[in-house]
Amino acid sequence: MFRLLRQSSVSLLVGVVFGCSVIAFLNQSLNLRFYQKNVANGDRKQELNTIKSHAENVIVDKKGKDLYDKVRILCWVMTTPANHETKALAVKETWGPRCNVLLFMSSTNDTKLPTLGLPVGEGRDALWGKTREAFRYVWERYQDKVDWFLKADDDTYVIVENLRYFLSGFNTSQPLYFGHKFKTIVKNGYFSGGAGYALSKEATRRFATIGYHNESLCRKDHRGAEDAEMGNCMEKLNVSAMDTRDSQGRGRFFPFGADSHYFPGEIHSGDYWYWDYIYYPPTQAYSTISFHYIDQRTMYILDLFFYQIRPFGLVDNRPAIPEPPPDVNLTAPRWFAPPKPTTSPPPTTIPTSTKSTTTLKPKTTTSQTTLKLNITSQTSAPVTTKKVEAQKIVDSNSTKVPLCLCVETDLVNLLKVNEKSMVCHNEVFTFLLRIQLSAKDFNSSVDWILKADDDTYVIVENLRYFLSGFNTLEPLYFGHKFKAIVKNGFFSGGAGYALSKEAIRRFVTIGYHNASLCRKDHGGAEDVEMGLFVFSRKK
Repeated sequence: MFRLLRQSSVSLLVGVVFGCSVIAFLNQSLNLRFYQKNVANGDRKQELNTIKSHAENVIVDKKGKDLYDKVRILCWVMTTPANHETKALAVKETWGPRCNVLLFMSSTNDTKLPTLGLPVGEGRDALWGKTREAFRYVWERYQDKVDWFLKADDDTYVIVENLRYFLSGFNTSQPLYFGHKFKTIVKNGYFSGGAGYALSKEATRRFATIGYHNESLCRKDHRGAEDAEMGNCMEKLNVSAMDTRDSQGRGRFFPFGADSHYFPGEIHSGDYWYWDYIYYPPTQAYSTISFHYIDQRTMYILDLFFYQIRPFGLVDNRPAIPEPPPDVNLTAPRWFAPPKPTTSPPPTTIPTSTKSTTTLKPKTTTSQTTLKLNITSQTSAPVTTKKVEAQKIVDSNSTKVPLCLCVETDLVNLLKVNEKSMVCHNEVFTFLLRIQLSAKDFNSSVDWILKADDDTYVIVENLRYFLSGFNTLEPLYFGHKFKAIVKNGFFSGGAGYALSKEAIRRFVTIGYHNASLCRKDHGGAEDVEMGLFVFSRKK
């Protein structure tokens, strides 16, 4: 009896183990089939329709289309379950579909995004493990379908067209990899994981078929700093960490957001860790490829400005990107000394090499002239005079729609108006039109007046294009319409609003003097009060 029970227990145990193995095998098999069917073949039916691939609304020229077929890029994005519906989704709905193949690597399967669940835990200590398993996976399944393999994070933004253009100058059969180069830890340098890095087909082959199995070449456990471990591995596999700058020393991959690289801040302090790591001066190229630490919201905003919004009639006068192959003719790395630690005030320039310093100054062109108005306070307080700048914008190609752009800033203090009270616009328009500009000058030089705040950004070309369809001699005004308070609605002050010549005439000559039409004190909500006046006049 005892022998029979023991045999039964052994049989049960064997059966359970066998059953679990079969389930695991089937699950992995189904998972691979799912990815081969839905991801490798480009089936993206699950995408939301908020922002789509630029292929649907931007014309790609023949050279761009040819590069898409000749420089095939697989992009795999490292993510985590907590980010599947936020950061990873933003990648999927913005730059990701511009890759030839897009994959998301996580620790769990998610059929909605979708993701591939790698046999690795979560956390920073598992990043190297994810990278190891991901590169092995993509090599085994896509080695004959793509030419280059890009690793990016779910908070990396990539301009894939510029990456494809850059890689077109190299041979993927050579052991190469590219990114934003750091100089510590690895003798010949390694690339920032957050900025993303691209491996050639030969580099990926060496990693997946040699380094993955050899602990003396590539770390076998899942711990360690992902980018540094990859750098050590690449160096031992004789894969070259390439210089990704152009011939003027300007970079393409960046480990921080655009704001950090373009404006003075924490990373520009000489004692910040970045300066101990960076291999080259962080100057920006017209053919920038990537930024890091991009949150979900900014991901959509970058895509909106790169691929959706277009200023009307604007001729791009930036230096043209050369024809492929790209400009990669640097012969030797240019080392530089990091800046010395600074105290207040913060630096006003972006650190670059000693021969090239970029100062953050607005650029003036011959097509723009500045009109300076001397405005004197007329209150009982001591008389003060301050210059307020307004731009009179003249476009040689659009002289029919001149604008006067009035940006409200220090005028609030100048007029001794409570800063929290927003209605000073009756004074603004009156100073502009009645005191500083004669009727003759105004009639001959300006057709429309735009009111904007000092934190409003205006694409003036699109405003001029829009206004060109209207008659400024009619009483009109335009903006972002709100429906509360004012019967027929009013326009947001922060978004800016434009008034026709006739609307301004009515305001200055009629409303300004009539308290029943236009509030005479300085209280109230500026945009609401303007709306109340505009819609109170029928003639």
